[in-house]
Amino acid sequence: MQNPFSTAVLSLKNDDEIVGMSPGLEELLGWTAADLIGQSVDRILSASDPAASMLLPDGKISEHLQGMRQDGQILDLEAKSRHWRTGQDDFTTLFLRPRNRVGEDIARGEALDRARELEERWAALLDASPDAILITDEAGGIEAFNASAERLFGWKEEEILGRNIATILPAASEEETAGGETHPFGAPTEAGSTDATETLAVTAGGKTLPVELSVGRAAGPAGRSYIAIIRDITHRQRVAADLAHSESNLRMAQALAHLGSFEFSYPGDGIMYWSEEVFRILGLDPGKGVPALGTLRDEILHPDDRNQVVSSVLAASRHGGVLRLNYRILRRDGTVRHVQTAARMQVAEPGDGWRVSGTILDVTERRWTEEALRTERDRAELYLDLVGVIVVAVDTQGNITMINRQGLDTLAVEEEEVLGRNFFHLFIPEEFRTSVLGRFRELIDSTGEAALRVDEGWIETRSGGRRFIRWRNKKMLDPSGKTVGVLGAGEDISDQRRIEDQLRQAEEELRLTFKHAPIGMATLDLEGHILSVNQSLCNMLGYRDSELLGLAMKEIIHQDDRAVAIRLLRQLLTGEIEYVRHEKRYFRRDGSTMHGIVRYSLIHDPRGRPLMFVAQIVDRTEQIEAELEIRQHRERMAQVSRLGTMGEMAAGIAHELNQPLTAISNYVQACQRLIGNQAIERHELQQILGKVGVQARRAGMVIQGLRRFVQRKSIVREATNINQVVRDVMMLAELDCRANHIPITAEADEELPRVQGDPIQLQQVLLNLIRNAVDSMTEIDNKEPGISLLAAVRGSDEIVISVTDHGTGVQEKDAARIFDPFFTTKQDGMGLGLALSRSIAEAHGGRLVFTDNPAGGTIFSLILPTLPEEE
Repeated sequence: MQNPFSTAVLSLKNDDEIVGMSPGLEELLGWTAADLIGQSVDRILSASDPAASMLLPDGKISEHLQGMRQDGQILDLEAKSRHWRTGQDDFTTLFLRPRNRVGEDIARGEALDRARELEERWAALLDASPDAILITDEAGGIEAFNASAERLFGWKEEEILGRNIATILPAASEEETAGGETHPFGAPTEAGSTDATETLAVTAGGKTLPVELSVGRAAGPAGRSYIAIIRDITHRQRVAADLAHSESNLRMAQALAHLGSFEFSYPGDGIMYWSEEVFRILGLDPGKGVPALGTLRDEILHPDDRNQVVSSVLAASRHGGVLRLNYRILRRDGTVRHVQTAARMQVAEPGDGWRVSGTILDVTERRWTEEALRTERDRAELYLDLVGVIVVAVDTQGNITMINRQGLDTLAVEEEEVLGRNFFHLFIPEEFRTSVLGRFRELIDSTGEAALRVDEGWIETRSGGRRFIRWRNKKMLDPSGKTVGVLGAGEDISDQRRIEDQLRQAEEELRLTFKHAPIGMATLDLEGHILSVNQSLCNMLGYRDSELLGLAMKEIIHQDDRAVAIRLLRQLLTGEIEYVRHEKRYFRRDGSTMHGIVRYSLIHDPRGRPLMFVAQIVDRTEQIEAELEIRQHRERMAQVSRLGTMGEMAAGIAHELNQPLTAISNYVQACQRLIGNQAIERHELQQILGKVGVQARRAGMVIQGLRRFVQRKSIVREATNINQVVRDVMMLAELDCRANHIPITAEADEELPRVQGDPIQLQQVLLNLIRNAVDSMTEIDNKEPGISLLAAVRGSDEIVISVTDHGTGVQEKDAARIFDPFFTTKQDGMGLGLALSRSIAEAHGGRLVFTDNPAGGTIFSLILPTLPEEE
């Protein structure tokens, strides 16, 4: 018959929790391991005698146990116990059997059966234990290795048996005890169990893990053996570390969150616990301990909040539950803090009041932040009302949840009229609504981050007007990342769009103007290469546009004009000048020369940086040729005029030449006569010949002046000395005036500035004026006042040369026509003198004017610009 002790085995932890059982227990009571592991032993075992103990010391048999089968039947049991300790836990193995099935003959059974039963009992224990159990001999050779050990170390029993314990416990070594005994686990052992120690073990795969080791020694006929119970404490150490870390985090979190925890009894002063943060929040010294509740009430609670807090606590003490309070405290340093308390009031032992546990949170910064946020919110609302764009928020269906003042004004609505209503149906024109709603759904349904989306489109106000809006839309998400709507900021760009349309139209007009302009136009880069040309410029130069594009502009400019053109463009680029206009010559494709006036402008980009040059070129070739022909014609006319003037002055000139010639003739005749009579000395002859030479030079000077005045030559503009012009004019004018018995005088400033002009043409003007003055004074009897010539500076940049006569003057009816060509008051005049003189004056950048002489006669004034003074 099978011994029940060999199978009915139950393992307990801390005398209560079932941690292992043998198949015999399932057979005995009908419970499975799934039913019992982790349950209290009280579920299946109880003491039949309340005064008796269910668990007896090692080796003692308890006969006062009752076991409950799964079917509810109660069995009387007897049990033997074996106890051991591992770490902080106590373990017990119960060997059970029914008292009503075992007679006294069991106690007197044969020794062989008892030995077999004992062996089976230990085998069951080894199998049922949740810990690794192994048995070694005195030398450390492994003799037994249970299933839990196989799972822990990864060795099969048949693989590890016979190996030394150091295979799995490297720290184990033989040491001598005080009595000369050896111990394979590294520490002396008495019979029974030692206190558990922690060490490191190695698995079959080489992994090191922390374990808790308990070793017991047993003696038998074959010698000593050692039973080791090994428990993996990796999880326990991890849990302990996590617990320590959590406690540290809790303390840190309480400090960072300004959150303290407490527990106390109410009523009374039974303070059970205050965290460090409570002391800090209340401004108290932890070293002085927890103050009494009365002190907290009377000294810490703010006077204005004291009654509210006390009343709330009293009210909660009548029914318990959760108590939530917001109040102020007054620290001993005089500072006021806002705190928030949440506490649970639970009934303590009957008659002992309440057990209050909870937290206290310093919300001072939060209150300040809330106040600041409230201020910022009010400011934000003000900004939204003041900002010059529409700001509107809609939910996922397009219903308006917020709109600012600018939006209301633009849409011509009031807030209560639109909140909660669909934005798209109210304000998007019907012809655009479908596409706008499609883009809205795309934004709502988009995944990932809430990216900014820019759209443009029309809205229709309540008044029926339409505005073009540029929208910047962003999807709104709640803290969990769920889409809750869209926030849009709309800028009214109706005016901007109109301006842009006008700008595009202007650009198109400019393009067409550039393309079809009657003058040549080109754009150049900052280095002078041609970027674009119009057809007129191509026609002027005889090139196709493809031949000009990319070409350096200087390549088609006449080589004598290039340096000036490059210098002017450089000055325009550097800002020294703002505008360029000058004349220059260009080479046509056929090699001929084109004369042109070019205007350069510098175009800047929006940031003010130079971008390109624009050139406008007017072909002046025909005009230049015409001007040349006119100039040649004018020169011929001037030549004719000068010859005419000489003809008018012929009598005076003849008289002037006749005097020196007569004197020469007389001197020669006298010499001949004296030489014939041999009545002349050598020095007298030299004197006579000297007088002849003077008179000859006098006549030569007259002839030379006439030649200079009447000869035909090209006009030369040069820096001209007006004093020299006056002297040359007076030499010829005096001849005519003496012949007509009219006095003439000349006066000029000593330091007259120079003018740019042709000296001969200027002499011609002055002689013409003097000749007219002579003609005017020949008609009057009193010629004594005569004619005066005056040259003087006028202002800072002009010279005035005046010819004043005292003749008949200009009739009022003739004043308007006096400078007209072919108008004359002389019987034999041609009417070209004053007209030609005026054109010469204007060609020199000056003017010819006249006024009445208050003393009678006329004052003609030639006004010329002066050259800048040289530094």
